[in-house]
Amino acid sequence: MIAILGLRIGEALAIKWDRVDLDKRILTVDQAFSRGVLTTPKTKASFRKIYIPEPLITILSWHRQHSVFTEGHDFVFCGQDGDALNHDSLRRTVLYKAMDKAGIQREKFNHGFHIFRHSAITMLYRLTGDLKRAQGFARHSRISTTADTYVHSDPVESESTEMVAANISSADLLNERGICGTDQRAGPIKKGNPREKIAPKFFELNRKRRRRDSNPR
Repeated sequence: MIAILGLRIGEALAIKWDRVDLDKRILTVDQAFSRGVLTTPKTKASFRKIYIPEPLITILSWHRQHSVFTEGHDFVFCGQDGDALNHDSLRRTVLYKAMDKAGIQREKFNHGFHIFRHSAITMLYRLTGDLKRAQGFARHSRISTTADTYVHSDPVESESTEMVAANISSADLLNERGICGTDQRAGPIKKGNPREKIAPKFFELNRKRRRRDSNPR
């Protein structure tokens, strides 16, 4: 839930069944654990009704059917006694063990449950390029928080250059004289053509663009 909905761990552990509407697919976030105390979420913007996608509905429905504690006031994620789970204990006994088993090197203060929230926000931004949308998903009061802290980019950002290249035709880049003055003409791409060896990904993107332009929806 943290990875898909972008929840804070304290918000996820505070969810009770009466905040989960499986029929309408709505999760109401209005409580959170902070240092072991059940309180309100971090900021005013954190109060939100969140749409639950189908895969989570299936998992939550199964979880409720097999849980002992299913009343409205019960925690969705709880221990054998019905009490809410402890964040620090979960990190040590579940998350760290899973990371160690996967061979992921842990760094102090850098690897906790919050990394799932970071990843979800960053993934949404990379898929849409919409910072305002990422802010709404993260439930941040200020867009600068989203931009400065949560939206990460790769050390080598390739998507922008690929997008530009895809919108420049091969004839624009490779004139009639061919590549570097050779006699490779700007004709149809053939197997073994040096142009395709130099920039295979560019030519694939260019082909897709041309097919899309010639077959508008």
